[in-house]
Amino acid sequence: MSAATSPNYIGNVPPLWLGGAGLGIFRLSFVNADLVAGVLTVTHNLGIRYHVVAVYDDSNELITPDLVTDVDSDSLTIDLTSFGAIAGTWNVVVV
Repeated sequence: MSAATSPNYIGNVPPLWLGGAGLGIFRLSFVNADLVAGVLTVTHNLGIRYHVVAVYDDSNELITPDLVTDVDSDSLTIDLTSFGAIAGTWNVVVV
């Protein structure tokens, strides 16, 4: 299982569910090898659509991705093409 598909919830706490709507928080560390043509696919398994996504670079700075696409209720893609080959370990948080 690659880093981009393994569950990694904040504090190892799985998503919280309230009234059938997911209120989970998902965090993922990733490196350049996890990107395909500059795009990261994140399988968060939160079971809901339309998320707030934050991406932090290897200097822990919040960056703005080129595009975030909500694929379905359990996954999304993050386009980082304009950043070229990324250095170090980056992080993404999905709420």
